[in-house]
Amino acid sequence: MMTNHLFNSVLIQFTVIKCYAPEIANGAVTGPPKEDYNEDDILRYSCNPRYMKSQGRAPRCTKMVNRAIWSPTPECEEVKCSLSLPPTRGISYTPAGRNLFLPDERVTVTCASGFWIFSKKSEQIVTCKEDGKWSSSTDCEPITCDDPRDPLVSSPYRWQRGQLGETHSYSCKSGFKTTNARGVATCTSDGSWTPHPLCEEITCDKPDIPNAVIDDPKTRYKYNEQLTYECKRNYELLDSTTRPAATCTTNGWTRTLGCKDKSKCGKIPVIPKTIKVTHHEVYNNRETVQIHCKDGYSSKNMKIQCKNGEWQAPLPACKPQGVPCDPPPKVENAIVKIPYQNEYIEGFDVNYECRKTFEIEGLQEITCENGNWTPPPPTCK
Repeated sequence: MMTNHLFNSVLIQFTVIKCYAPEIANGAVTGPPKEDYNEDDILRYSCNPRYMKSQGRAPRCTKMVNRAIWSPTPECEEVKCSLSLPPTRGISYTPAGRNLFLPDERVTVTCASGFWIFSKKSEQIVTCKEDGKWSSSTDCEPITCDDPRDPLVSSPYRWQRGQLGETHSYSCKSGFKTTNARGVATCTSDGSWTPHPLCEEITCDKPDIPNAVIDDPKTRYKYNEQLTYECKRNYELLDSTTRPAATCTTNGWTRTLGCKDKSKCGKIPVIPKTIKVTHHEVYNNRETVQIHCKDGYSSKNMKIQCKNGEWQAPLPACKPQGVPCDPPPKVENAIVKIPYQNEYIEGFDVNYECRKTFEIEGLQEITCENGNWTPPPPTCK
């Protein structure tokens, strides 16, 4: 259709375009029926089941030179679900080598080690739906473990998401201990931290206390819970300086529990300057124990004996052999790298070292001999 308009004595012609309702294969025009459409009108249409619009935007009646067209062309194409080829890292598809699938066709998505898919599985069957989308995700993601949110873990806010195989040191709140001795949790392939549970309540089993009766005994005691006991007749505490009680701690009961025959002796008393050896908790009446002094020390009496529940006096006394020396003489601008003592045993060696910028004159080492240091100490100049 042509129309004429006169503007400032110039004749201008306009062409009025019309678009007509198209025939759409596998689809139909929707909305009120119309024979034709004006320029810039929008065409509304839909596609049959298993078909979808080929373009994302609606067709518009558009002038092309001197004719009218629908742009873009209203078309319906067969619905297909797509996959990326080649698959991304950590993914494989069955059947392999295809990337387009029709509705109701299925694909098995398999994740490589260290990856998982929807619902934390290593493999998932997905189905192509009529809208061109898959029934569930086709992507595999690296396996991760969320923070445990365990109320028994100490300072859980410091615990962030971890990757598969990652470890995390942790501790538990008071009254609880880590399930494993190392106190280290590991992110596992099911997305959880092991050990599980991470913390367990601290308890102590009822102890078997020889020759004693426990007051109000229980099968198990809680953290910081205390038990008391009494020794049977003719028996007494292993250690007379303590109470007949013990407390349940992280490492078990606080002390060795038990009662001994009154005629027997407990642990050997502490004797200064002796060599530490493993001793028994209980010694029989009249049993004798050999004592050994450290190097440079000796004792006239090297044995102690248990008699009627007590260690017989006098106890051995380890004293320095020979004549001891007073502390070594001080040397100006020199240092001596030994612990300070009131006296030093026979044969003890002392080395002097001059401070920076000073040089030593004389012998660096002196020795305690018969109460004196020999040779004379050096000087630092």
